[in-house]
Amino acid sequence: MFNKKEYDKKYREEHREEQKRYDKEHKDEKKKNDLKWKNNNPWMVTFQHIKVRCTNSNHKQFNEYKNRLGDITAEELKEIWFRDKAHLMDRPEIDRIDNDGVYTKLNLQYLEKIDHIIKTNQERRLKKVGY
Repeated sequence: MFNKKEYDKKYREEHREEQKRYDKEHKDEKKKNDLKWKNNNPWMVTFQHIKVRCTNSNHKQFNEYKNRLGDITAEELKEIWFRDKAHLMDRPEIDRIDNDGVYTKLNLQYLEKIDHIIKTNQERRLKKVGY
């Protein structure tokens, strides 16, 4: 008698092995394609980092970000990317305007990395003094 569960399990295992073989044989090509994808979709890299920080309990910053995910989508990040002209920046970084807020379209902006560092340092100093 045909057992779908066993067939699915066997198929997944075979597929995994096939994928590993393919990845090994096409390692350089895969790297090149990944880099091309990242260059063409930089907001997606940001989106992935946000998701990991906020949902992966093994991430080193998880405790700081676990309740910050909000309702941001990849499409909204793309809109923010072009709204803030991040493609013209040397090293754009995503910034939450209100640091105590969550990741939402209205609370995000792209800043040049150095401006983001300055803003973060100023906020830390003000927090220390009680503002």
